[in-house]
Amino acid sequence: MRRNKSRSEYSDEGKGMQNTSKGLPPFYLHEDFKKKFPELFPSELIYHYTSTEVLCKLSESSASFYATTYRALNDDSEYEKGIQYVLTEYLPKYRKAVHRLLKRKYPALYKPDSNGGEGGFLYTPWVMSFSMASDILSQWIAYTPKESGGVAIGFDYNKMEAVIGTSVRMRRDRCYVDPAAINYEVHFLPCVYLEDGSEIAKNTLDYLFSDYWPKFSAATIDQSDDAKTRQNKQALAALLVVNLFGAMAKDASFAAEKEFRIIMIAKKSEFLKHMELIGGKPRLRVPLEDETNVKINSLISSVMVSPHGDLRLLHSLVDFVKARCGLKFKILDSKSPYNGR
Repeated sequence: MRRNKSRSEYSDEGKGMQNTSKGLPPFYLHEDFKKKFPELFPSELIYHYTSTEVLCKLSESSASFYATTYRALNDDSEYEKGIQYVLTEYLPKYRKAVHRLLKRKYPALYKPDSNGGEGGFLYTPWVMSFSMASDILSQWIAYTPKESGGVAIGFDYNKMEAVIGTSVRMRRDRCYVDPAAINYEVHFLPCVYLEDGSEIAKNTLDYLFSDYWPKFSAATIDQSDDAKTRQNKQALAALLVVNLFGAMAKDASFAAEKEFRIIMIAKKSEFLKHMELIGGKPRLRVPLEDETNVKINSLISSVMVSPHGDLRLLHSLVDFVKARCGLKFKILDSKSPYNGR
């Protein structure tokens, strides 16, 4: 007869495997990383630069955040750059045992544009991006329509952090009766820029592989596991950490954007059945509101109108959205002279 599992046999967010040792607390990585690198975290608002159509969607009471597969991002090569930085520069020099383990267990990971996971979607990151910069030209150019203009939606960072943390903890509790609740991970982390001479990438990897990974992998191991099973679990934990860093890595040319990301990693193929094609790109809903009952539109604190496009029309659209959805966000104007031409 199948026996019921105790709470200690379930792993933390980022694990999803059984263990009989004490697991890491839910949302541990976010909270511990923030303690180690507080300068990388915002204090007030983070901004999502987008079209007015997306503003309309995110303002609805039924709104959800959606994460996009890294393969469909306009900076998808940065994931590969981050992966290769870990595999070819950092691990062979500073964590040789992890390097050998990954090369033996996941040789495909060392090939260009390969992730060692299932079908290119399992274990690899899905992200939704925000910026700590409130009025930055590169974001207006890259993420708002050139002709019609758009908006920068300012979300309350502290509220978002609380909602994501609550969702992670509630899914952890729910997994005792519904193991599918941890078929995926959700992280809320800053991007790390691969700048020449900068120590931040190395310091981040020192933390991930010297501090986090040993605890993370140990929490996935059951006392009854044989040596091979232990190695397999350690390798999978290392793979997840490598892919997580790949999701955080950005080219130095984007450093001014101070990007912050919701990162999802699917660990079971069943979760990929929720994949949707939106705007021509594969996306996964980030179901924060399912556990917390907090409406995503309540996290909107301000909306900044772009410097380009028909400004009168843009203001009218933002006013309409605010009135229709009964929201109380501030409406701001960009100070940039950019006109879209």
